[in-house]
Order: sequence, then C-alpha cells, then structure tokens
Amino acid sequence: MSDRAASLALGHEQETYNVDRVNSLIYDDFINKYLKPCKPVIIKNATENWQAHQVWDYDFFKKIYSNCQVTIDGKIYNFLEFIDLVLNETNNNNPAPYLREINIPINFPELMVYLQPDIQYTLPNRLTNKLLPRVLERSWGMRKGMVELLIGGKGS
Repeated sequence: MSDRAASLALGHEQETYNVDRVNSLIYDDFINKYLKPCKPVIIKNATENWQAHQVWDYDFFKKIYSNCQVTIDGKIYNFLEFIDLVLNETNNNNPAPYLREINIPINFPELMVYLQPDIQYTLPNRLTNKLLPRVLERSWGMRKGMVELLIGGKGS
C-alpha cells in the first residue's frame, strides 16, 4: 500500500493549498479575494508599524517581567527563569517550555500599546461578538479572538 493510500485509509488525508504571499493588500481586495472565498493568504507586512518589532526581545521581557510568574503545562515558572530556559536550550530531547495561550489584554494589558495600530484585516473582530455560539468557540479552538503572547525555544 502506498503512503498516500495508507494515509487515506487511516483518515489522515490533508488538503494542501498554494498560499499567496503578499507584501500589502487593499482591504477590499482582502475581502473579495481571500475572506469571502475562504482562501488563505500571508500578508507579510501587516504588523510592520508595531513598536513590538523594535522593542520586544528576550532582554525586554527579562527586565520588565523578571519577578512575574507564568504557568506552563501546570508548572509555575518565574519569567526570568523561563526566558533563561528558552535561551539556554540545547537539547531537542528536553525542549524548553512553550509559553502559549496568554491573553495579552487580560494578563499584560500594558503590552497592547506595542501592538498598534490594529491590523485592518482583522476588523471588525467578529470573534468577540457575544452572538458567536460557544460550541463554535470550543470546536474551532477560538478564544474570542484574543491577542496571545507566545514565547518558545528552538523548534516550538
């Protein structure tokens, strides 16, 4: 049995897409060419005006949040300790923890100033609408369109 046939038999068939990569995109073009037909696109410079690109680095987070605690996979880390684990990671068999699903507006609202202006392609953010059924939120893995902080080491 070929790998493709085995994949189909096991229900692991995955669709592949040719994903357009664009440097800029007029909002109306985004709506008509990508959003309405549900076609993926990578917009390379969508966040180019964000201060986070110039300010955020490991030293920034170590300095500002050195005494802050974060919970990753049920374990509590001091932020300074966590960043050191990420920076000193050398063993792929024992990777550093991966910080994920941290809601910036709730947990670190002071960081939102570095994420301005809002990305026009995300507006209006319909994921925050109270009419969105909770079953969709759970099944699609959406968390009300929150802006997340993700920090991980090599390969995460």
